[in-house]
Amino acid sequence: VFVSEDYGTSWKQICLDLPVEPVNVIKEDPKAENVLYIGTDHGLYVSVDGGASTMAWAGSLPRVAVHDIAIQERENEIVLGTHGRSIYIGSFNDKYISGLNSEGFGFSRTKNVVFCYTELDLFSQCIL
Repeated sequence: VFVSEDYGTSWKQICLDLPVEPVNVIKEDPKAENVLYIGTDHGLYVSVDGGASTMAWAGSLPRVAVHDIAIQERENEIVLGTHGRSIYIGSFNDKYISGLNSEGFGFSRTKNVVFCYTELDLFSQCIL
């Protein structure tokens, strides 16, 4: 993972302690400066120091490929698009950043969303 702070003139490598696996998506937290969410082929990682260090996202999220991350500021939720385990939606509590520690950081899952095939060749949303 590399970052540029001068529109690509120079680059710096960050997140050096991530496992050796493909990185699929990186999102910055819109409310907390220096917090990064990193989706890889084997899970979600978080950094609270701008990428100087990372830790595994703990909790109810299985070790699956995370291909997309969306942070819903109004609902205070994070939405994870995974491969093989559907979409995870989790709520941040008021002190979610203080929950980051060496054990990893989890969220309270609010719902699983599954897309189901129907006979009309459409996809419909099913909430588990």
